[in-house]
Amino acid sequence: MTKPRPITDKDRRAVRRHAAGRTRNEIARKLKRSPSTVSKIAKDQGLTFDRGPEVIAATEARRIDLAARRVDLAHRQHEDAEKLRE
Repeated sequence: MTKPRPITDKDRRAVRRHAAGRTRNEIARKLKRSPSTVSKIAKDQGLTFDRGPEVIAATEARRIDLAARRVDLAHRQHEDAEKLRE
């Protein structure tokens, strides 16, 4: 089994790209490191890739959009039904 490469300052600087919105996997590919190594470096620097709050907000926005579409569809179906009665 090969010995893992030591984490370098270059690796640490690259992980700071996290602030620029880069994902863990993007950073890992760029560095040719495993995602778990990038996570370890980020953790050591007090960074997290947790996007929970963003996901919650996006999910809520999607829920509201879908509810509005259902209301619109119901109105259009009602209009179609009225036209059939004419």
